[in-house]
Amino acid sequence: MSKSQHRSGVECQTASCRLITPIGKIRLVACRSGIHSVDWFKTDAKDDDNDDDHRYQHSDPSKPSTKLEFGLLDAEDDDKEKANDDLSIVRPGVNWLESYFLKKRPTSLEICWKSVGQEASFTLRVLNLLFERVEFGQTVTYKELAVLAGSPNASRAVGQAMRKNPIPLIIPCHRVLPSGGKLPGNYTGGKWIKVWLLEHEKVSGSPEGKGNPEA
Repeated sequence: MSKSQHRSGVECQTASCRLITPIGKIRLVACRSGIHSVDWFKTDAKDDDNDDDHRYQHSDPSKPSTKLEFGLLDAEDDDKEKANDDLSIVRPGVNWLESYFLKKRPTSLEICWKSVGQEASFTLRVLNLLFERVEFGQTVTYKELAVLAGSPNASRAVGQAMRKNPIPLIIPCHRVLPSGGKLPGNYTGGKWIKVWLLEHEKVSGSPEGKGNPEA
């Protein structure tokens, strides 16, 4: 377990683990209040030479795994007792990601919002709206999300908020698209991941039950 100081200046005791997913290895960080971050591992030739888990590497990022495999590789602590404690902290996030990748609609999940952005900031408001309103299989444009956030002329600021998102996939910035139906837009980890995620979800339109997001 380690300490993570977020934007509020308060420290959290965090735990982390590595996971294998159809889009490669990811690292999940959480505290007892919720998820802190999701990061993609960068894979290169040197990493492949030193990694016993060759089946988890994607040499061609434009061709992700066609198998919906998912698994926990390890908790990132050499001490077994601490590793078990870490697993209890990250387990809700692991379960959520397993449901997501195996197409079992993910259940609710707690986010440590203090680690996401400054309280009352536009970034925090936008990311919270995205997490709460845009569900599996739905999409929203930068403009629509700006309207939902109460700032209809802030499309550019919405884009900046997406780039600051520390928890991609769980806070689903891959569901935010340019106006006019253009695909895929920029995405952490590469555009191919965004395309894969949208295809995996088989997107169906605006936030369910909300009608036009601008209404």
